[in-house]
Amino acid sequence: MREEVYDFIAQNEENHWWYESRRAIFFSVLKKALTGFSRDGKLYDIGCGGGGNFAVWSSFSNSCIGVDMSEKALDSCRKFGYEDLILTDAGDLSKILSNDASLVTLCDVLEHVEDDKRVLQE
Repeated sequence: MREEVYDFIAQNEENHWWYESRRAIFFSVLKKALTGFSRDGKLYDIGCGGGGNFAVWSSFSNSCIGVDMSEKALDSCRKFGYEDLILTDAGDLSKILSNDASLVTLCDVLEHVEDDKRVLQE
């Protein structure tokens, strides 16, 4: 993704109607889908961007790990206090995903990778 897009996201992710609406939808869907889900497992947010979804993800897991290919995006996450972050490309997740991953999210990611089927298989 272009660097200026990360700047836009960092400036708008907290209060822009688009991001607020997405978070509300994510929460509603996950609340229904994850009834009885243990919060003890790890949640990996692939393509975490500036970390705006961590508030939702932390409702479902005590261990949220942000993954992004942009150091700029991860710096934005750190500004919000998120430190469990991994700098890598979504096209090579086998190195980071462990068997203890309970949930993996990919929001607005697949359209940016060359081999989306391979990413989903990982």
